[in-house]
Amino acid sequence: VNDGPNAIGIWIDKKLIDNIQHVGSYGKQGDIVEVTGVFKRACPEHGGDLDLHAYRIIKIASGGFLPKTMSLKKIYIALLLFILVSFIYLLMRYYSL
Repeated sequence: VNDGPNAIGIWIDKKLIDNIQHVGSYGKQGDIVEVTGVFKRACPEHGGDLDLHAYRIIKIASGGFLPKTMSLKKIYIALLLFILVSFIYLLMRYYSL
């Protein structure tokens, strides 16, 4: 589970995740969930990792695909670099003749 800058591992039975439809990844927003369980700072079952053993998950909001936006600044930088590289290429070609 990820809340932005932080993440924590959740251990859960498969039957509790039936209502989870979207998991987060690049370009996708995962379902927003509320997790209730036992917090373990150093879990002996999982090699001393910090985790949460969940016994209830409630889906608060459904996730989905995130809109892809292109930054205008990135377009300008790409255009400027293209012009610069083209100019250097033409100069090299002109002076090598």
